[in-house]
Amino acid sequence: IQLTAFGDFSDGTVENLTGTATWTTADATIADVSDTSGSKGLVSGVDLGTASITATQSAVGGSTNVTVTAAKPG
Repeated sequence: IQLTAFGDFSDGTVENLTGTATWTTADATIADVSDTSGSKGLVSGVDLGTASITATQSAVGGSTNVTVTAAKPG
């Protein structure tokens, strides 16, 4: 799944920060997130469970939980 990060600034502007933010996962044994240019924010499931994914820009960050479930048959 591709995540995106947006910054809401005090001047009222909103900027897509997906390509410039630093992406990290709290548990790489559950979900990995790319911090490589061209694929930043791309999450890959590793094992079943839930992991927190964080995007950080200039010491300000936002997080979301990603849950990896078993594939549905068919």
